[in-house]
Amino acid sequence: MKKLYLIDISSLFFRSYYAISLHMKNEKGEPTNALYGVFKMLHKLTKEQSPDYLISCFDSKKASFRKEIYPDYKANRGEMPEDLEQQVPYLKMMMDVLKIPYIEKPGFEADDIIGTLALLGRKKKLNTYIISGDKDFAQLVDKNTFLYDTMKDIIYDTQGVKNKWGVFPDQMLDYLSLIGDSSDNIPGVRGIGPKGATTLLEKYGTLKKIYKNIKHISGSAQKKLIDGEEDAYLSQELIQLKTDMKIDLSLKEAALELPHQFSEQDQKQLKDFLEKLSFKSFRNVFFPNKSSSEQKKTQPVSKPAHKSKGLIKKEEFLEQLEPYASLWLGSQEDHMYLAFKKRITLLEPSDYKDVGKILDEKWVRYCGYNLKSSWKKLDCVKPIAEWDAMVAGHLLDSKTSKSFKNLCYLYLKSTLEDSSSVDDLYKFHQLLRSNLETQLKKSNLESVLKEIELPTISVLYHMEKRGLLLDVEEVERQSKKLEVDIKNREKKIFNLIGEEFNISSPKQLSVILFEKLKLPKGRKTKSGYSTDSHELIKMKDLHVSLPFIIEHRELFKLKTTYTDSLLSLVNPKSKRIHTQFRQTATSTGRLSSVNPNLQNIPIRTERGRQIRECFIAPQGSKIISADYSQIELRILAHITKDPGLIKAFENDLDIHSATASEVFNIPLKDVTVDLRRKSKAVNFGIAYGQGVYGLAEALGVSRQEARDIINNYFKKFKKIKDYIETTKEESFKKGYVETLFGRKRFFDKSEFKNPRLKAAIERAAINAPLQGSASDLVKKAMIQLDESLPIPLLSQVHDELLFECPEDCIELESQEIISIMENCVKLKVPLKINLAIGSSWNEAH
Repeated sequence: MKKLYLIDISSLFFRSYYAISLHMKNEKGEPTNALYGVFKMLHKLTKEQSPDYLISCFDSKKASFRKEIYPDYKANRGEMPEDLEQQVPYLKMMMDVLKIPYIEKPGFEADDIIGTLALLGRKKKLNTYIISGDKDFAQLVDKNTFLYDTMKDIIYDTQGVKNKWGVFPDQMLDYLSLIGDSSDNIPGVRGIGPKGATTLLEKYGTLKKIYKNIKHISGSAQKKLIDGEEDAYLSQELIQLKTDMKIDLSLKEAALELPHQFSEQDQKQLKDFLEKLSFKSFRNVFFPNKSSSEQKKTQPVSKPAHKSKGLIKKEEFLEQLEPYASLWLGSQEDHMYLAFKKRITLLEPSDYKDVGKILDEKWVRYCGYNLKSSWKKLDCVKPIAEWDAMVAGHLLDSKTSKSFKNLCYLYLKSTLEDSSSVDDLYKFHQLLRSNLETQLKKSNLESVLKEIELPTISVLYHMEKRGLLLDVEEVERQSKKLEVDIKNREKKIFNLIGEEFNISSPKQLSVILFEKLKLPKGRKTKSGYSTDSHELIKMKDLHVSLPFIIEHRELFKLKTTYTDSLLSLVNPKSKRIHTQFRQTATSTGRLSSVNPNLQNIPIRTERGRQIRECFIAPQGSKIISADYSQIELRILAHITKDPGLIKAFENDLDIHSATASEVFNIPLKDVTVDLRRKSKAVNFGIAYGQGVYGLAEALGVSRQEARDIINNYFKKFKKIKDYIETTKEESFKKGYVETLFGRKRFFDKSEFKNPRLKAAIERAAINAPLQGSASDLVKKAMIQLDESLPIPLLSQVHDELLFECPEDCIELESQEIISIMENCVKLKVPLKINLAIGSSWNEAH
C-alpha cells in the first residue's frame, strides 16, 4: 500500500522551538532553532520513510469555530515567544522550497484538516501516518491509520494506543472527554483522571453508556460524573475532529518530489533558502560542492552500522579495564555502551547491575553526558565524575539546557544522526570534551567545573537514591481534608457572588470580578485582565468573596500539586519519595527539583507548612534541618565590604532590625515590627535591583515614601549603591558577571539596546553574583558533608539541607554539620547555621 504522511506543522514547530538551542541563529542574528528542527524532521522523514504523498497542515490565524462553542477554549495559552514569532514567515517558505503542499482553512485547526485527509486516506486505501505528538489524533487510528510521534520516534497503531492510554482508538474521544485537556483549557469531568476514565470505559464502553448507567456507579465517582455531565459533553464536542471539510487538493499534487528531482530553478531557491538560514550542514548534504575544508567542518556524521564491528564482549572488556581508569558511558537506544581507550562494549539492560558492581570495585572515573542518569541504571554505590558534557555546556551557556546532539552541533558544527554507531558516538564524546574544555579554559571556568559541579553530581545521585520517607497515611489525611475545605470555600464563594462558576478558570473568574462585580481592573494580559495571586491580594479588601477565592486557590494548588502528586510518586515498597535534582535548569547555578518540586513547597501559610509534615524520619531516627542564615546578605556584605552590614553580622544582630535602625535613624531597641518589615523588604529588594515602584507596591506605601526609604538606605549603605552601579556597567562592558567562585552569567550585549530588556538584564546582573555565590557555597558544603558524614544528606532546598540521623548520635552529627557548613568557605563576615531536629521535616523547623 502507498503511504500518505500528514504533518501537524504548528505542533512540530512549537516542539522544535523548545527542543533545540534557543541561541541558534543565522548570520544576520535571526533565530532559527524551530525552523532547523522542522527541516531536520522533514529531511529525516523523506529519507527514511519514503512517503508517496506528503501534506503539511497549518492552524488558521482566525479563531477556531470551537471558540464560538466555548469562549474559554485555549484561553490559558500564553503569547508566542518573540523569537519564535520571528521564525513564522519562513515556515511556509520552507514548504514552498521543499515543494510540500500545505493547507490552511480560516476558522479551522490543523487537527480538522488532518481528520478530513485521514478519512480520504482510508477511502483511497492508503497507509496514513499523522505526524504529531497530540493525543487527540489517537481517535483517528485504525488498521491503516497511525499516529507517528517523530520527536520520540514512536508509531502508535491500535494496540499502541491501548498500551499508551489504556483505551482503544474508538474510545479515545470519550476518554479525552472525561479527563479533559489542561493545555487547551478543555474542562472534562473534574476529579476524573486517566485511571478513573479507563476503568469506566472498560466497564461501560462509551461516554453515553456511562451516563445511562450512572445509578450503578457508586461512591464519589457518581457525584463527579453527575456534576460534570455538561462539561463532559461540551468537551466531547470540542475534542471531536471534523472529517468532512472541503479540501481543494488532489493526491497527485501531494506526490513527494525529492530535491535531486527539482528543476534547476527550484534547486537554486532551496540553496538560497538554506544559506539565508545558515543551515550549512544541510546545504552540504544537498549541494556538496564546497571546499573540502568547509565540508569537513560541517558534514553530518555518516550512518554506519548501528552496532560497531569493533565491539568486544563485556567479559573481555571488564577484564582489560584498569582500576581508576577514565570510563566513558553512553546510550544507544535501549542499550548502554562502555568505552575505555580504544575498547568498546555494549551492555544489555539485564547486564547493568552486575556490571555496576564490578565498576564500583574498580573505582573508575566516569565520563559522558548526564552521568547521573547512567549511574541509576548501573545502580552504582559511590561513583566519581571526571567529565560530564551536560554540566560543562551549561557553565558556558546557562540560558538553556542542551541535548548531546545540540552540543555537538553548537561546538563541533556537526549533525549527529540517530543511527550513528557507538564508534561515532564515542568519537563525538571525546571531540566534544576537547572543544568544551578549550572553551572552559578561555572563560576561566575550569575550577568551577572540577571543584564544584562535577563533585556535586555524585552528591545529588546519593540524595536521589536515598529519597525521603513519606508518611502515606498523613498525605491521604491531608488530601481528604483539603478536598472538604475546597468544597466549603466553593459554596461560600458561590453564595457571596450569587452564581456558580469555575473558580480555577482565569477567564471565568475575570468575568465575575471585572464584569459582574465591577472591580477595578489591573494588569492587562492577552486573554483579558490578570487574576493572578498578586492581583487578587492587591484587591482582597474590595469584595467579601476575595479572601475566600485566594484561600481556594491555595488549597486547590496544595491538593493537586502536592498531596495528590506525592501519592502518585511514592515508591510503593520503600515508601520513599525520590525527587530528581536538576543541575542545569537555572542561570545562577541554583539547583531545582522535579517529581516532586521540593523547592516550591509553600511555607508562608500554615496549610502550606503542613505539607512538610508528610516527610518523616524512620523509627529510631530524626530529621535534622540545617539552614544558612541570611546567606545572600552575608555575601552582599562580603562583596561590597560595606561597614554597616559587616558590623551587624559581626555583632550577630538581627540584620533587618539593624538595617531599620540605620535607615530610620532610631536606636535598635526602638525598632518596631512594622519598621523591621519595611527594612526586610529593602534588604531583599533594593540589593537585587528593585526600584521605587516595586518597593512601594511591596510595602503598600506611596512612591514618595518608597523613594525616601531608598535614598536613606543608600546614604547609610553607600557601598551597596556603588556595587549596584558598578555591576550594571561591568555587565554591559564585559558581557558577563561573576560569582565569588568564578561562575559566570553571560549576557548578549545587543539585548542592552532594547529598553524592555535592559532593566530586566540589569536586575539579573545584580542578583547573579549574590544568588550564584550562595548556590556555589551551598554546593561546596554539600560536597564536604557527603564525603565526611556517616549519615545521609537527604535533600537540598535552596539554603537548607536535610539529614536523616539515628537518635543516639544526633548531638555529635549536629555539631559536625554546623562545623562543616560554617567553615566550608571563609567570608569577611561569619557564616551562621540555624539547626533544628524533629520527627518530620515540619517539626525540624
